[in-house]
Amino acid sequence: MRPVVGGLVLVIALLVVFGAVSRHGHAAVAVSSPRTGAPLATVQGTPVGHGFTLGRVVSNDGVTLKIHALLSGVVTVHADRSTKVLVPMHTSVSQLAVATNIAVYGTRYGDGSLTASWIIGGF
Repeated sequence: MRPVVGGLVLVIALLVVFGAVSRHGHAAVAVSSPRTGAPLATVQGTPVGHGFTLGRVVSNDGVTLKIHALLSGVVTVHADRSTKVLVPMHTSVSQLAVATNIAVYGTRYGDGSLTASWIIGGF
């Protein structure tokens, strides 16, 4: 029961953040993109729409994360210079440690990966 309640709290928090961003054009918290000059991740596949995943970071090379998703196994998440990171005490994708719980929203590709628009965490 506890994971369900935590998931509901996360979904509500995401809706609040995305609502604030869409109304005001910016978030009320500091955000940043990955290291300046970091290469863009290589994405395999064709964009098929937007996607969302929740899970725990299992690996991070500074640009590509592997996430153990709650419902779908391991998901590859690519970051680029436009990825926004909203995780307490983390200002970039490269700072996200293994075992950090995050939610990711972005473009989903045919190979099942995501290119993150937003990474939210700290829950």
